[in-house]
Amino acid sequence: MHSRLRHVPRPSHAAIHIAGLFAVADTRNINHRVYPKAILKREVNRFEKERIKSRTALGELDHPNYASRYFRSLNLPNITHQVL
Repeated sequence: MHSRLRHVPRPSHAAIHIAGLFAVADTRNINHRVYPKAILKREVNRFEKERIKSRTALGELDHPNYASRYFRSLNLPNITHQVL
């Protein structure tokens, strides 16, 4: 799978906005998982309702180590992005 990210210009903002493919239903991904369209659609809708609309969809650039105390939560100093 190749990346098709594109920069979305926003005048008068210091932030960089990137748009691109996030997930594909009914197709094996790089982790060898297949997410059925109905389940993926349900979870995307839930994520939008619970996180995006409340502006709390935040993330880190990399996954923490499984042994890290931050594995199931965000390490606030390492937040790199917000999903809009």
